[in-house]
Amino acid sequence: MAIYLWYRFDVKQVVALLFFITKYQESWPQFADGVQWQEITLLKNQNKDQFTSLHYDAQLKAAKETLKEHGIHISQWTHAGQKAGLQQAEMLDIPDPQLRQLGR
Repeated sequence: MAIYLWYRFDVKQVVALLFFITKYQESWPQFADGVQWQEITLLKNQNKDQFTSLHYDAQLKAAKETLKEHGIHISQWTHAGQKAGLQQAEMLDIPDPQLRQLGR
């Protein structure tokens, strides 16, 4: 996550300056005011400000496509991350007793 945030707030600005891209306007968060930087969304809409979150439908579509590309098929999305992790652990031949320690 740290690399993503570094890329988002620093590298993208440098690339924009090098290639004369004026559209990119996202600035570094102001750390002096904790309320402001805590409200920044990690997954943001492409053309919105850093405080507008990604809509649920967009998140769901991205998650489904990503998991499908990796061969993970899920019908219930509430605990998709937990199930995907367990399926990946099973593919790595992790013994069942260790999987049960994780809660399933």
